[in-house]
Amino acid sequence: MYIFKRASYAILLSTLVNVVFLALIRPFALAPATFGPFMYLPVIFLTVLGAVAAVIVYLFIKKFFPANHNRIFVIVSIIALLLSCIPDIQLMYSTDADNQGATLLVAVLLMLMHAFTAY
Repeated sequence: MYIFKRASYAILLSTLVNVVFLALIRPFALAPATFGPFMYLPVIFLTVLGAVAAVIVYLFIKKFFPANHNRIFVIVSIIALLLSCIPDIQLMYSTDADNQGATLLVAVLLMLMHAFTAY
């Protein structure tokens, strides 16, 4: 049960950090108000989804690799964080109307939000 209490705190804290960060950066990001990745509901949903997925992966790793599960989880987390940056970079080249306005700054800010959740 201890893991679920810590996981709940991590999910709540990462969501709160991303929402506060979004509120602070949104006026300065130079992205349109309709820019999908900078809307609150998708940020909250995807942050919770990513954090829950991380907890599931941690439990899986802990079950099958009990001797060094923390080390393996850190390696898997770093790889997942790097892979999660690919869609942010692709946003800069998107022709989708909802994603117009994605610049390098916007991509970096989204990557920071991923890092907040991963941390």
